[in-house]
Amino acid sequence: MRFILLIVIFAYSTYLKSQDVSAPELISFSVVPQVVDIGNGPGQVTISIEATDDLSGAHPIFAFYNQPNGSQTNSSATLVSGNRLDGVWEKTYTIPQFSQTGTGTIDPLRLCDMVGNCIDFDFQDLVDLGFDPDFEIIDNNSQDISAPELINFSMVPQIIDISNGPGQITISIEATDDLSGAHPIFAFYNQPNGSQTNSSATLVSGNRLDGVWEKTYTIPQFSQTGTGTIDPLRLCDMVGNCINFDFQDLVNLGFDPDFEIIGGNALPVVFSSGLRIEDRNLIWTTSHEYNNRRFVVERSNGGILFESIGDVESSNTNVVTHYSYIDKNQPIGDNYYRIKQVDWSGDFAYSNIVRESSGTMNIFKVHPNPFKSVITVNVINTCTISILDNYGRSIRQIELVPGANKINLSKLDRGLYIICSEEKVFRIIKN
Repeated sequence: MRFILLIVIFAYSTYLKSQDVSAPELISFSVVPQVVDIGNGPGQVTISIEATDDLSGAHPIFAFYNQPNGSQTNSSATLVSGNRLDGVWEKTYTIPQFSQTGTGTIDPLRLCDMVGNCIDFDFQDLVDLGFDPDFEIIDNNSQDISAPELINFSMVPQIIDISNGPGQITISIEATDDLSGAHPIFAFYNQPNGSQTNSSATLVSGNRLDGVWEKTYTIPQFSQTGTGTIDPLRLCDMVGNCINFDFQDLVNLGFDPDFEIIGGNALPVVFSSGLRIEDRNLIWTTSHEYNNRRFVVERSNGGILFESIGDVESSNTNVVTHYSYIDKNQPIGDNYYRIKQVDWSGDFAYSNIVRESSGTMNIFKVHPNPFKSVITVNVINTCTISILDNYGRSIRQIELVPGANKINLSKLDRGLYIICSEEKVFRIIKN
């Protein structure tokens, strides 16, 4: 009986040895150097991990790098000596110049083997084992702590016809950054069917400190028709400072972040130009119409909830036709407009959204605020503004023309400034 029991124990032990049920073992860990100086350029820190595994072999090994600004980066280490059963693994992270200074940490360190057994070591685990899982980033020069600034945004075309094949929409973004440079920039495309696609834009002119980026999306034939939007637009710089602009943010800044997808006979009207405002007239143009009943002019105070304010009779023609409408009861303040096209079957589609401000004041928009170097002042009429410092002393006087006026204030010191016209006062902050 004892002999049989010994045979069973031996067989079970042999069975267990044929299976890998334990994670790799951490032998040593180090971070070199302990101080990274990025004052004159980027720096590097190398994480070294010695690990053993009993059967299948260690792979992958992850070192999660936590930056001083709160961002986290992780990537698998590379086997540099030995083998997966007993070897040394390394991962090198580059610390860009102008990164935020402070303490960087490795937390957690994750060791896995080839069959999925894993073990995590958090910061305190590594300290308790006698290792030093942090390092200092120093820089006696400037630090980049602010996200890129959005200067301009546009989409071309505003209407995409996929009746006879795929179409394309190109998003153009002009952005500036003060130190490290903008990268990456993402334009999130929301399709009419609810799906979302995102991809980084490409720098097409200028440089990362002041350049134009573009992203082109292809709209396949037979896609669902309707309104496509860019929401959000995300601008990041090389050291991880990011800012998001959602749909309403872009509208509030005077941009048009949506476009129409049409195909086959899905829409009875093709707009040859988007809705626009000229001398307080709403103007739109169609290239051809069929089965079109009417156009409904809609207005909103916030750009979200619209109400009908009037109808315009359609022409139902295959030649280019121009339409216009005047809002005689326009409320004071920011007003948003769109055109609702309605066919005889009851189906409808919307134009792009435009904004107009009404009231007695000349200046109705100053953006961005706070700003880094350039502000845009939108005015209705020609006027003169004064820029004052926080003590009320005049710094500059500038003549503005109707529309968007870009003003470079990069030479001003950081602080509070005042923009004055005859009827309006704005307080702006330079970062």
